Amino acid sequence: MTASATRHGEQDRSLTEKARAHFPALARRHNGYPVAYFDGPGGTQVPRQVVESVADYLYHHNANTHWAYPTSAETDEAIAQSRLALAAAGKIKTVGESLRLEDINGAFERMRAETISGRIVVEM
Repeated sequence: MTASATRHGEQDRSLTEKARAHFPALARRHNGYPVAYFDGPGGTQVPRQVVESVADYLYHHNANTHWAYPTSAETDEAIAQSRLALAAAGKIKTVGESLRLEDINGAFERMRAETISGRIVVEM
């Protein structure tokens, strides 16, 4: 093995170790070996920062949305800020349209056909 290949392998291991350090579940060992999870989207391991953020929300702000008490207002604000951050990063595309009340039956037909893409605001 060449010196270059050895350095490359060491860099790969170093990057892997750095990445694993962000995921608490990957600190687990089984029969003396570090585990690897081959999860699907329903069971994906999450980074420590996500775990800590969710825990903070659950401990200090957890509430239903759109109510008149502080934790509810905090929840609404957190959702709004998250949406704005995603939009600013170009991660989402807002799709919306306005509809007159007289055209509501057409909106219901599109809902049944599952052809609505985005949000419809009914003008009254």
